Amino acid sequence: MAIYLHQFHQTFFEESMEMVAEMESELLRIEANAGRISSTSMFDADREALNTIFRAAHSVKGGAATFGSAFAKAQLAA
Repeated sequence: MAIYLHQFHQTFFEESMEMVAEMESELLRIEANAGRISSTSMFDADREALNTIFRAAHSVKGGAATFGSAFAKAQLAA
């Protein structure tokens, strides 16, 4: 049974754009809070934001690797 990844491209791109927007939002929130929080407590205050950023980046990277592999094979076969 063949799996055709092209049927998932649009979903991957839409979800990736949402994750990039989420990362941007969290980064801007961290930046905005940087001047108001002491450096000692800043990490604790933004721990969840950092976790959100890393989870989103990991998801985008994983999806890109999946499709990147398929794209490479298609390019080599062409």
